[in-house]
Amino acid sequence: MVTLGCLATGFNPPAVTFSWNKGGTALTDFIQYPSVQKGNVYTGVSQVRVRKQDWDTQQNFQCVVNHAAGNAQTGCEPPLVFKRNPTPKVISSPDEDGTYTASCFAKEFAPKKHDIKWLKNGADVTSKIDLISTVSE
Repeated sequence: MVTLGCLATGFNPPAVTFSWNKGGTALTDFIQYPSVQKGNVYTGVSQVRVRKQDWDTQQNFQCVVNHAAGNAQTGCEPPLVFKRNPTPKVISSPDEDGTYTASCFAKEFAPKKHDIKWLKNGADVTSKIDLISTVSE
């Protein structure tokens, strides 16, 4: 599940009503918190939980705020994530004892979070290596 939030600020009187829609269909299972006063204005918050699958598939969610001074609505959509596969380069060299040392360098990828795995004949041998990870901006 993914929790979406809607914030209304700077209104007076405190009575405000939130509603949520998904693709034009009303959602009824949401939370509306009591308005909070700061100075002579109020802030209201509402939250709704939606299925991660609906969020990930770019479903159209909308928060609607109704108040005596006017109404407002806004869409909620996931941020765009640009993924780029790394460009790996493997360099190996023989050691004096007859073993080989292999190094893998990856660059130009996004997002920053990554995992590098070493496979030998299809089996993961990552735990048998020394890993040094550096990140540059």
